Amino acid sequence: MHRVSKILIGKNIARTGTTLHGAGQDVLDGEIFVLDKNMSIATAGMTISDTDIIYIAQFLGDTVSYKTLAVPTGITEKKMIISNPIKGSNVKSYIGKAYESPVEKVITITASTPVIGQEYIVRVVYIDKAGEGYDGQTTQEWRLVATTAVTATHCTAFAALINLDSNSRITAAGVGGTITITANSNNTTENLTDIGPYFQANFEVAYNTVVLDVTSSAASSITTSTQMKHGTGSWRQIRDIERSLKGNRGHSNPDQYPNPSIESTFYTVKGTNYDQISIEHDASYGAADNNYIKETGLSTIIAIPEPAGQTANVLGVLNPWMASCPGSFANVVL
Repeated sequence: MHRVSKILIGKNIARTGTTLHGAGQDVLDGEIFVLDKNMSIATAGMTISDTDIIYIAQFLGDTVSYKTLAVPTGITEKKMIISNPIKGSNVKSYIGKAYESPVEKVITITASTPVIGQEYIVRVVYIDKAGEGYDGQTTQEWRLVATTAVTATHCTAFAALINLDSNSRITAAGVGGTITITANSNNTTENLTDIGPYFQANFEVAYNTVVLDVTSSAASSITTSTQMKHGTGSWRQIRDIERSLKGNRGHSNPDQYPNPSIESTFYTVKGTNYDQISIEHDASYGAADNNYIKETGLSTIIAIPEPAGQTANVLGVLNPWMASCPGSFANVVL
């Protein structure tokens, strides 16, 4: 079997719910609960001796109605997404990642004095998509014939030219005798239902002039003033995880839009930053090729907005339970 992962995405709310099911259900859309082996709310301080299996549940805004003999008029409850069973003896890893903002790469060109009438070229080579299903590197370039010998004026004009290109993945600023090139990764993913994944722009820069068909450097120096950092937990990253795992819910073609309504629904909230809890665990199953029990790896990811009050409730249950597992996992602090 292949690894199966699930992501449960909470909302920026405090814990209020105490009743999961029935006419008295009071959970909110976006509440995350840890459940015990009987599908009841697990309480803080529980250990593996109290419940050897736990589940993570995400409650939704959608509802379902049903009737019982006790309540023939009907009961309406919120739906939920539930994780695979997490067996304490099979937990392999338990870690947390607090939100860390991404940092965009910045390269500064210090230009030499321009010569009026000469053509100058800023070339950007994007190196971030190579090996990610794309055919190697991609390049963009902008050309400008100098109309001034004042370096600052030339750099300002060049930056303005670059910023006119709506297809570029960078922005430029002309300051004094420099052209500062900053990655603009946000335009790769603007909406939850965008087909393409989020790529943080990583690039190299050349600044040249062409004289009699001979290309030579026109820069006094080119320096990387800020290195790229991916960060963790941005809404774009969580959206990509959620999108990639839709196949585990039966949606096998994430590039085909419009989709059935359940698969075009995202629980990631645009503009929200998330803390994450990741649990790696195994599940046992009877293999069809022999009489033995095999194990396959599972992942359960919990993403909760970074200031959410309910995070403390979730960790209040998970930390002691994970510490009691054979792996004696350290507390997650977010």
